[in-house]
Amino acid sequence: MIDLDSSPLVRRASRALLPLLLVAAASAVAVAQQGEGVRRGPHPLDPEECGIGRPVPRLEWRDLTGRPGRLGEVGALRGQLVVLTDTSCPLTGKYAPVVARLQGRCLEAGIQLLLLNTDPGEEREALLAWSELHGISAPYVHDTTGDLARALGARTTTDVFLMDAEGMLVYRGAIDDRHGLGYSRGEPEETYLEDALDALRDGVPAPVPATWAPGCVLDLSEPEGAGELTWHGRISRIVEQRCTRCHHAGGVAPFALESRSDLERRKGMVRFVVEEGLMPPWGATHRGGPFS
Repeated sequence: MIDLDSSPLVRRASRALLPLLLVAAASAVAVAQQGEGVRRGPHPLDPEECGIGRPVPRLEWRDLTGRPGRLGEVGALRGQLVVLTDTSCPLTGKYAPVVARLQGRCLEAGIQLLLLNTDPGEEREALLAWSELHGISAPYVHDTTGDLARALGARTTTDVFLMDAEGMLVYRGAIDDRHGLGYSRGEPEETYLEDALDALRDGVPAPVPATWAPGCVLDLSEPEGAGELTWHGRISRIVEQRCTRCHHAGGVAPFALESRSDLERRKGMVRFVVEEGLMPPWGATHRGGPFS
């Protein structure tokens, strides 16, 4: 019987394979660390800072069919649920079936369901087609100025806002934790919106009244002067060097960044992933990354 520990052949093979094994192990750790870095799920926010318990501004809206209404005004109904959407945001698409099912829940509970899209670059026909595709018949408002979303304090394209019959904000944030940045699971562990709807029905506060909703981050700030920075002067070259390898039409990234309008539509998300160190990916920049 061969003693594997003392066999010269085994020892030589082990010495030859050891560097490869170390590289493989280091690569696996780096990939795991990189993967962990992009996982973002819902988390609680400060209710007071999010306006919980305060009335929402009674701003007028008009949906894609011309039907008018106001934020926080629902007549004899028990409340209003505003759901942000974006036809090109991957997480919004993943939650579309959930929103479609919410229609029945809202109808039974006497809650008005309202969809809100803040992307000025979206076409009316595309929004109507998205609703039809997912079987959603709720009023759909194209908030091209961002006034409604800004008044609500929206932060991402998957935010939802639940108001009671008096127009008081009782919940804001994520639908649940089924999907997030960098992960998806079959069933949610936390059902924030369902819990808030149950609480509204029972006349008690939502158990978790405010959360951060993973999605494409919105930038609803008022435009400011850009000084000497212009799209053609410098910004386009930065985007071309750091982004468009993946962010082009038909590319692996979820949306294109090939023009000034593309960047303006996604400026909130771009700012978020750059500040968080999630983008550019380590292979596209000399700084950062597991092997820098």
